[in-house]
Formats: sequence, structure tokens, C-alpha cells
Amino acid sequence: MPGWDDSSAVDAGWGAPAAPEEVSRPDTFQADDHGGDGGYGGDEEGGNQENSDSCRVCGQEGHFARECPDKPANDGACFNCGEQGHMKGDCPEPPKPRGNCRICDQEGHMARECPEKPAELCRNCNLEGHNANDCENPRFIDKSLILQKSAEEAWEDLKTANNEEDFDAFKIHLLEYMKACPGSKFDEIETAFRANEFNYYLFALDREVEYYECIIGPNGESDAKYTWTLNKSPKPRRSRAIGHRMAQTPAENLERLKFAGEVMNETKSFCYVCKKKGHSKRECEVEQAEDEFERVVLKCGNCSALDHRLRDCPEPRKPDYNPNACKNCGEEGHRVAECPIPRVADENTECRKCGEMGHFSKECPQGGGGGDGHRSSDCTNERVFKCRNCDEFGHSAKECSKPKDITRVKCNNCGEMGHYSRGCTNEKPADEEEETNYAYPPTTSAPAPAPAASVQTFEAPAWGSAAEVVADGGW
Repeated sequence: MPGWDDSSAVDAGWGAPAAPEEVSRPDTFQADDHGGDGGYGGDEEGGNQENSDSCRVCGQEGHFARECPDKPANDGACFNCGEQGHMKGDCPEPPKPRGNCRICDQEGHMARECPEKPAELCRNCNLEGHNANDCENPRFIDKSLILQKSAEEAWEDLKTANNEEDFDAFKIHLLEYMKACPGSKFDEIETAFRANEFNYYLFALDREVEYYECIIGPNGESDAKYTWTLNKSPKPRRSRAIGHRMAQTPAENLERLKFAGEVMNETKSFCYVCKKKGHSKRECEVEQAEDEFERVVLKCGNCSALDHRLRDCPEPRKPDYNPNACKNCGEEGHRVAECPIPRVADENTECRKCGEMGHFSKECPQGGGGGDGHRSSDCTNERVFKCRNCDEFGHSAKECSKPKDITRVKCNNCGEMGHYSRGCTNEKPADEEEETNYAYPPTTSAPAPAPAASVQTFEAPAWGSAAEVVADGGW
């Protein structure tokens, strides 16, 4: 239902729909070094050289690069210290600057050591002189692109949007009003909504944040505990699904709204290893599994060993080795991904589903393969619809010409099949009657004026992002 902020969007401003970004690392993989099907490495001997028997150093035939008399002395050396036996990523020496500084374009130092480096800003409050871990200021939230209006003008726009039942306009004018009234809180605004008999309601919802998230209040407060959402009814249609996240009474909801805010990215230290805040990965005392530290593994295309590349292979080249050939059919002119001949599993093929050898995962006897030689994502046939009303193919339920099969309808009130909730004669289950279903008492007093004059104004960090404010799709 429009108006519910039940997403886990991180730092998405005021309700802009944004998918949380999952925190993940690339899996360890093996990269063939013979220039095959999308392999990593790309040696000259890997399939891009017309004559693979010639030396990649001098271009002459009769020897490999490792035996070339013209081989440079530093071939295979570390790019940082120039020594043999390790790569730059494993070098014990401190990093040495290479090239020009990206700030001053001078040689001899890195950007972090540049004397012309500008002062760094705190990622939390956007001020100089400290870092985010030591910051005690409110969070800086940019709202520079939200229209600047007076409190009275923004409140009149809210009234107009309320009378016209324009939900999207009401949301935007709410942000404009909060910009015009720095320091305002959601509980004050909700109280004003009820006094003026508005048809919109603010709710505070429980929200468990991840270790890389935090909830920030409308003025940058870091003590916010709940997320806020806007709805057109005191009895949200989704309250049965998320009733456990809502307050049970209007009074409790108002108390929660004092500490309501938006989910944003954490600016202070957090650890990817133990999934906790307060320290970084380097400072974590939890021992990390060794496989998470493994680097890309290079695989020799000649002998399949994992300790060297094809160009350094001590074994003789296989007589039938052709770096330009497709690894599936053996023909030249295409890669294995473009091969017209279907792949056939051999004794070395490992199933990614069951781990056994000799078949692909799509052919796995334990199921989950598709069975017809391709997946739905690779299907080139026309999509076939199946009607949920008559179970016939070729049309959807809303296009079905047959009478509605009421036996397939599930009541949203009692959960039984065979009727709609609007015609349900059964009593609502007792456990559901206790769910959030409160309604505000009718207002008997005259509508109160806009709370702009009663709200204390003081300088506070900006809130929201206009690019996100005008985004379609709800809060």
C-alpha cells in the first residue's frame, strides 16, 4: 500500500526507494592463464599471439621466455621493491610512490602525504578537525534541493494536498514544512495533524538495523530508535502483516515518534568480520577463516598446476595444445561460451548442486536443473501464461472468460477458502483482534493552527535529499 516505509533502504533519504546494499566479498576462484574462455591472466601465450611457439620476450622461435637470453633481470619481480619471490600485494616493504601525486601532480609522494592535501571533513557532520569516530555532532543531512518556503506557506500547501487527497504532494510538502521548522519532531507534527483533522497519520515502527546501519532523527539525532512512515488511515491495511512493529495505542505511538528517524549508513567504524560496531576489520580480535584471505589462484594451462603460470611451466608443451581452440569442441574461431555444440559432462565435471562428478547441476538427479536443456533466463521461446482461475495456458486470471472459481479465493479475515473478506460471517481470530487496530478519537475542539509558531527554531543540520524526495514509488 502506498505510504508504508517497510523497506530496508539504507541512507535513502526521506523514503526514496533504494535496495539495501548487501555486504559481500568475491569468492575465491581459479583463473586459467591460457587466455581461454574469459580466463584471467592474458599472457601472450594465452591465445592472442599468432605463433604460440615464439618467445614472448624476443619474438624468436626455439625457446620459451623463461630460457630467453634477453630476459630482463627483473622479470617476475615485485613491482614495489624489485625483489623476486613475491608479488606487490605480499611485499613486506612499505608502499613506494609510483607516478605522480593525484592532488598536486608531482612525483615523490603519495596523495595521503601531499603537502597540498585539503583538510579532511568528518563523514558524520561534514566539519573539519576530527574524524567520524570522535564526532559528537548531529549528522549532517543535505536538503539543499528541497524547496525553501516559509512555515505558513508549507502548512497551507499541506492543507491543500490533504483536501485534494494528493498523497505524493502531501509527502513533499511535509518535507518542505520540516525544512522551514528546524528542530521539529514527528510527534509534534502528528499532534498538529490530529488537531487539524488531517487525513494522514504518522507511525513509528520498530526496525532492527544491521551493523553497517544506524537510525538518524530528522535533525541529525543519533539516538533515534524507530523508523517513521506516513499513511492515509489510522488503521493501515498492512497492520496485520507488520502489527508487531507498531505501537498499540496512539499515546504510545506519539512517544515513539519522539525518537523516530530514517535508516542510514553508519559513518563510524564497524567490522565486516564479527559484524559489530566500534572497531574496524584490522582491529578485530575474532580469528578470520583462512579461505577468506585467499587471493586469486592462477592455474597453469599446460599441466594444471596451481603454483605457476603457463609461461613458467617446466613441463614440455602438450603436442595437441592449441591456445586458440574452444575448450568444448576443440575448433578455432570462437570461445566456449559461444560454442554451438552442447557441452557434455565428463568424469572431471563437478555438479554445483550435489558436489558429485560426471554431470552438470541442471542434469542433477537430485533435482533443480530445469530438465529441458536451458534455464528460464536463457529461454528464447515465447512466454506462456497459466491462468490461476482455470489452470489453462495462454491467458492470465484477469483475462479468463470462465466464471470466477470462488473455491480458489482465500478470505483475508478468517483465512478460509471459498469467500471474500467483505462477505465473511466468521469471527476474526482472537490473536489477530489484539493486533494494532487503534483509531484516534474524534476531535471535538476547533482545528488548531499550524504548529509553526510553537516549534522552537534553531540551527540544525539539513535533512533529506531532494533527488530522493521527488523519487517515485513512496517513502
